[in-house]
Parts: sequence; structure tokens; C-alpha cells
Amino acid sequence: MFGSEIFIASLVNFDDSGKLITYARVLQDSVQEILNPMDTLSITEDTCKKIISDIPNPGCIILFNCILRTIGFQKKRQQESVNSIWKKYFPVYSGFSTYGEQFCHINSNQTLVVLVVGE
Repeated sequence: MFGSEIFIASLVNFDDSGKLITYARVLQDSVQEILNPMDTLSITEDTCKKIISDIPNPGCIILFNCILRTIGFQKKRQQESVNSIWKKYFPVYSGFSTYGEQFCHINSNQTLVVLVVGE
């Protein structure tokens, strides 16, 4: 956490002194917590419903998905289920793997950015 904002930095391991090693740079004096995973499929479903609610006639959808999300979904055998939810709401979309996001000086990963163009 930095202030009241949560930024996800995937855990790699712990070093010999017990410090967290992450895939993203963590700012000094940030509070680090290990989070419990949330329900991937219900969040994906809710995300799709929110997009349809906000943009009822999307013409173009591009997903920028952090590769660490993809790896996590594959390990949990959820990738096909996640893809099928996206296909149910948006039969045609495009997607790319990324290495997370940069917000000012804060790195974050396991993120999904969705670009939707529509009416």
C-alpha cells in the first residue's frame, strides 16, 4: 500500500532475512501485505457487465493483460473459463500480454487494462 492506494506487486519469494521479493519495484516506506486471491471468474463476469452497462454498444475492445495474470490463471486452470466469459459478452475482442503498469513512480502487475471504444 502507498497511502490509501493498493498496488499489486507479485510475490517472487522471500530472501534469507525474510523480506519480500517482488516482480515490481516497491517504494521505500510502503506497507506490504500478502493478499488473498479473489474469485477470478466472478470478477471477470462483473467487469464485463460493468463495461456493457457503461458502453452498451462497444465497437472495439482491446485487453492489455499482465503476463503474470495469465500465468496465474494457467496454474489454476482458469484461463479457458476467463476467456469464455469475455467471449460470452464480447464475441470479438483483441488481447495482448504486458508486464504490468507504471503509475508515476509505482510499478504494479497482475493487472488488466481494458480499452473500449463505442457509443
